[in-house]
Amino acid sequence: MGPPLLVALLCASSCSDAARRPDAGGPAVEAFRLADEPELQVGVVGGDPAQELFDVRAAERLSDGRIVIVNRGTSELRYYGADGTHLGTSGRRGEGPGEFEDVRFGRSIVGDSMVTYDYRLRRVSVFDPAGEFARSFEVDISEGQVRMFGGVGQASPAELVVRGDGTVFIVPAPPIWLARQNPDVPDGPHPSQVQLYELGGEGAVVDSAGPFVGMEFFIRNGRGNGLLGGRRLYAAAGPDRVIVGDGLTFDFTMLGPGGAPEAIRVDWPRRPYPQAQRDAEIDRVVEIFADPDAMRELYGAMPKADSLPAYSALLADETGTLWIGLYRGVVQGEYPDPNQWLAVGPKGDVIGTLETPEGLEVQQIERGYVTGIVTDEFDVERVLVYRILDDL
Repeated sequence: MGPPLLVALLCASSCSDAARRPDAGGPAVEAFRLADEPELQVGVVGGDPAQELFDVRAAERLSDGRIVIVNRGTSELRYYGADGTHLGTSGRRGEGPGEFEDVRFGRSIVGDSMVTYDYRLRRVSVFDPAGEFARSFEVDISEGQVRMFGGVGQASPAELVVRGDGTVFIVPAPPIWLARQNPDVPDGPHPSQVQLYELGGEGAVVDSAGPFVGMEFFIRNGRGNGLLGGRRLYAAAGPDRVIVGDGLTFDFTMLGPGGAPEAIRVDWPRRPYPQAQRDAEIDRVVEIFADPDAMRELYGAMPKADSLPAYSALLADETGTLWIGLYRGVVQGEYPDPNQWLAVGPKGDVIGTLETPEGLEVQQIERGYVTGIVTDEFDVERVLVYRILDDL
């Protein structure tokens, strides 16, 4: 068994008033606060091109206060100072070393190096703390398998998880195409089973864990999509552990180097799933399809869950503290609940809550700061950094 994953949060006397649990049961927890205004903002309309952002896929605050932004629209890593000044750019469009065709992931690791992933090239690249290209390798999980719809498909990468020491893990995509190859797939819900693959320095699989329940799909009359309120695989990485959950419950599996998986349960209530909220979510989802009426019929036939999913985002910080972004859902086109995160200790104990601004897509909670992306009504993207006022 490796060293403990999570370091407990200690709240000094400056902490804010305690927050009550939504079920009014159990002890109160600390309500950590953010500053009212961001300490840093990157992103403008017009002006300096280095300040214009397009299709940002990641934003990380480094230990020295610099910000690194994965700007997919220009196939670049952009580095900014703690005051927002553009310091330099790494990468460009292409297939050569340090270049990108479709970069969609970036994570800082211990020492302030950046790990990126190019989905089209299936290539992991590492940039040193100064932003210089260091090395790369192609991801090879050709021996991996995913089970779904009564069949077995070859695994393909869907998401990356990078531990603080730079170890890369791959979460495979569910093989939806297996349903099209098997006309006898019955109507109803269909879970997938996936492994979590650990990669070595050359991109080959050196270990795996699982199986875990991946995304759940629902099939009706040959049509299918993700099950409303169903499971999907979430994973986050701390300094030396990986945390895996299904989004539906507050049960997690902790995976450490050389140690057996450890089950952790977070004592936090799930909320009911009222019909009005379910209807509102269906209205929002079907609008994106070419045949909304057919998709409305599909979603209407899905089994109704009694409770909302537990969460929709999972992060771990540099101490290994787990941050759980609670599921919100939509009612009448609006989010009825605040954008709330739970800070969780080593045994699943909830030590505090943190409410983040509306519209902020949180990328990182580390070193007393929250870094995220906002997109306004004109599709202008900005990266904002907020300071957490209370001691963690």
